[in-house]
Amino acid sequence: LFRRRSLSGGHEVIIEGPGHHYSLSQLDRLTAKLVFQAYRDRLRYWLVEQRIAYAVLFKNVGYQAGASLVHSHSQLIATDILPTDVARAASRMELFYAQQNQCLLCRTLHEELDQQVRIVEATSDFVAYCPFASRLPSLVTIVPQQHQSQFELLSDPMVDQLSWLLHRLVRRLEHCHPNASYNYVVYTAPRCQQGADWFHWRIELFPRLSTLAGFEWGSECFINPQTPETAAKLMR
Repeated sequence: LFRRRSLSGGHEVIIEGPGHHYSLSQLDRLTAKLVFQAYRDRLRYWLVEQRIAYAVLFKNVGYQAGASLVHSHSQLIATDILPTDVARAASRMELFYAQQNQCLLCRTLHEELDQQVRIVEATSDFVAYCPFASRLPSLVTIVPQQHQSQFELLSDPMVDQLSWLLHRLVRRLEHCHPNASYNYVVYTAPRCQQGADWFHWRIELFPRLSTLAGFEWGSECFINPQTPETAAKLMR
C-alpha cells in the first residue's frame, strides 16, 4: 500500500533574458524566438537523447500562478515515471483513434475551424482556440494544423511562427485581463507515445481568474464562469 522508489530526471530553469522583465510579452521578438528554441532543444535533450519517460515545460507568471521568482523564466521537469493523469489522457486519445481511426485533436481542430465560434487566431501552421467546455476561464489551446506528436522536433521556421503567436496571445490576454497571473504548459508526447498517430502536442495558456476550491478538489469537476465562445470573442 505504501510503495515508494527513487526518481531520476532533471529540473531546469530557463532564464528568458538579461532584462528584469516578468512576462513573455515584455520580451522582444528575437528574444522570444530564442526562448522557444531553448524549449525545443531542452525537451529534445531529455526525451530523445536521454530517453527519459516524460518531460513537461511550463511558465508561471504572477503569485496566483505559482511564480516564486519575478524575473521572466520558464521551467522544465523531466522524470522517469509517466504521471497518472498524463497516461490517462494519452490512453483516451489512443482509444478515440482506435474507435474513429482519427486523431482526437485533429478531429477537434477540424470541427473548430468549421464552426469558427471559438477560434482566436490562425496562422499557416498553428491554430489558437478556446476549447469547448474548458475547465478554466479564458483558457486557450494552441495546436499545429498538421498532425505532430513531438514539440521537440519542430523546425526553426515553425518555432519562429509559434513564438510570434504565443507572444501575441499573451499580449491579448494581458489586455483583456490586466494584472492577471497566467500559466502556459507545453504538452508533448511521452517517450512511449513518440510518433503516435493519436498523440497531438499542444500548448495551453490560461490566466488565473478563478480559484480552485472544495468543490473542484472533491469532485474533479470545474466551475467556469465564462463560456469559451465569450472568451474567444474577447481575445479576438
